Amino acid sequence: MEERRQGLLAILGANTIFGLNIPVTKALMEQWMTPMGYTVTRMFFGAAIFWLIGNFVKDIKVAKKDFVIIILGGLMGFIGTQFLFSQALQYTTPVIFSLIMALTPVLVLLLSAFFLKEALTTTKIFGIVISVLGASLIILLSGFNGEQASNNTLGVLFAVLCAVSYAGYLVLTRKFRLNTNQLQLLNGCFWCRLW
Repeated sequence: MEERRQGLLAILGANTIFGLNIPVTKALMEQWMTPMGYTVTRMFFGAAIFWLIGNFVKDIKVAKKDFVIIILGGLMGFIGTQFLFSQALQYTTPVIFSLIMALTPVLVLLLSAFFLKEALTTTKIFGIVISVLGASLIILLSGFNGEQASNNTLGVLFAVLCAVSYAGYLVLTRKFRLNTNQLQLLNGCFWCRLW
């Protein structure tokens, strides 16, 4: 039970940070930085933090075949997720972006079914349909109220590509993440982004 509680608290903490990240990023890009400047800043600070933490963790050997996964994960994380994240927020509203990113678990499920041959049960398909319909309904209704976007269509396109890239990263690195240290994977991905 204690492990379950820790897992739930970790999920709550990660989602809270992600939820705060979106409006803070939008505010930073409107007043202080360009999307590329924001992405590069995150990349360098992330790599520096993982390098510092990595100095206090014992080295774990990585198989040569896993370097391909780390490199692809780094590229998908940088180009696909971080860059498209900042581009999407430049053109659309934080609300619409958040709703699209909330569909990432649906995309992970679909990509896992396609690439990893995981079974799609009736319950999973029902969950996918409900998620997509709910997000679509909110996006369509929000187009008439609230904050205006500079180019909502382009922002939505970038947000969808961001969600697909992040889902692809999660599916691609799944086996590696289950069999190795998370810090090692993230450290490698951040360093591949700098390379």
